[in-house]
Amino acid sequence: MNGPTQGSPASFDAGAYRSRTPGVASLLHLNAGSAALPAADVVATVRAHLDLEAKIGLQAALTKAQEGLATTRQCAATLLDCRPDQIAFGSTCAQLWSLLFSSQRFAKGGRILVSRGEWGGNLLAIQVMGRELGFDIETIPTDATGKINLERLTTRLAPDVRLLAVTAVSSVYGLRQPVAEIGALERPPGCLYFIDAAQALGRFPLSLRDTRADVITAPARKWLRGPRGQAVAALSSAALLRLTSPPLMDLGGFVWSDAGEPTPRGDAGRFEGHEFSVAGRLGFGAALGELLDAGQGAVTATINERLRQLRSDLATCEGVTVHEPANGDAAFLTFTCNGVPSSEVVFALAEDGIAIASQERIYAPQELDARGLQNVLRVSPHAYTHTDEIARFIEVLGRVLSDRCRDDRKDG
Repeated sequence: MNGPTQGSPASFDAGAYRSRTPGVASLLHLNAGSAALPAADVVATVRAHLDLEAKIGLQAALTKAQEGLATTRQCAATLLDCRPDQIAFGSTCAQLWSLLFSSQRFAKGGRILVSRGEWGGNLLAIQVMGRELGFDIETIPTDATGKINLERLTTRLAPDVRLLAVTAVSSVYGLRQPVAEIGALERPPGCLYFIDAAQALGRFPLSLRDTRADVITAPARKWLRGPRGQAVAALSSAALLRLTSPPLMDLGGFVWSDAGEPTPRGDAGRFEGHEFSVAGRLGFGAALGELLDAGQGAVTATINERLRQLRSDLATCEGVTVHEPANGDAAFLTFTCNGVPSSEVVFALAEDGIAIASQERIYAPQELDARGLQNVLRVSPHAYTHTDEIARFIEVLGRVLSDRCRDDRKDG
């Protein structure tokens, strides 16, 4: 098994990677940012455990799954460059992020700094607690492209800052934020650094060590190609000391003394639930193993090549505006079509067997507001995407826009 950042396009067999992805046979899938196509081994792993549960019962099947569950935890720790006891699993990225955020011992008052592209669910949790404890919530300054301005951020990191929350890549804008450089800044005592890596983990090399973050969260279903209903968090040693028991108690987070006294677990497992989908978590482990074997560096480089082709081809489409900077470090591309609603474009492409996404304001309101947009189209190829598929997407998109323009002229 390779390390999480090893591999290169020269050694990466994109054809074999694609051949292990059954979904490409029936769908031109350019929507990894919502939910990537799983590898065949992921599907087989989930199915095999469900079959085992049906055959011998859930509890007996759980007993037999212990080695596989331990491997899943180790794979997550390898990818995120931390210890297995620093890994917590949950059902969704938003659930894990909110659970960890609400487990802090916040004093009243002070400030929380959030990135402009922060996920709407994270903002909701921050605003609810902010009203209760009197926090001021400030948006971290950016440059003209939307990238966080490190110099201006440094001036904001005063002793009254309680939390630094950064989304590594916004769901509505593919620009990658400098999360490692942010982590290198000196933070006030007691200020934790949270990274929402929903659109970054599995897309780029990202680790607890390199970013010096206290919390990194991500779902399984996006770039990691795992099952829905699975998510992972990595917690620093400082976070494990600082975060208390979660506000919603669960048996899985406690150990019991001989006298029957409950004590919160000392590791990240105290944020896990006693009940979970064993099949889903084993499938998540298979997905993590697939990425580690391929090499994160090779997967990243291959996707980058697809994005370069995509950007070049989109430039030939009349009426299309791509929003990521041409020389930017983008996870995906977002675009708008002059005079054509995003939902209409998504529907028309789906009719032709092509999947992309329309991202609405609710997902990252500050990001879209700053750019004067209500929604954007997002196209996110993965390493299983073939170059011919990008050409076909451009062809169909051009036809959709041309047909719409022709209809508008008739109506006029």
